[in-house]
Amino acid sequence: MSVSENLIANESIVTETKKHWIAPARDSLWAAGMILLGLFLWYWNPSGDGILGFLWAAIAIARWVLLIGGIAWIVYNIVVWRTAEFAVTNLRVLRYEGFMQRRSSETLLTSVSDVKLNVGIVGKSLGYGDLQIFTQSGDAGADSFTSITKPAEFRN
Repeated sequence: MSVSENLIANESIVTETKKHWIAPARDSLWAAGMILLGLFLWYWNPSGDGILGFLWAAIAIARWVLLIGGIAWIVYNIVVWRTAEFAVTNLRVLRYEGFMQRRSSETLLTSVSDVKLNVGIVGKSLGYGDLQIFTQSGDAGADSFTSITKPAEFRN
């Protein structure tokens, strides 16, 4: 389901963007740490009998959990990155993310009260940033767009 399929009558897309390629890398830092810890436990392979044998067996299970969990987390972040779509139309701000579990938000432009743009040094040089849209309901209606391409164009 794309943004253009969800337009209402007399609505047209003003600007459209996606997540930047840095998004899965940024979202996968903890997953990379899990994989590194799993690899460390893989190479640190003690052996023993008795109570220590149980501990070493638990470490062997933990390294598999860390490795598989980290890889699965990275795959999930890549799927989220590839399926994310954002658009501003002449009536609404639209956000669609997810593959199996589709998450969407639609904010009327008339209810937008503030737009906060955060572009760091690396983001400025690579062309990505974070955008947060606040509605008249305050933080309850806030909508976050992380690591999107062309954030200043999307804001304007």
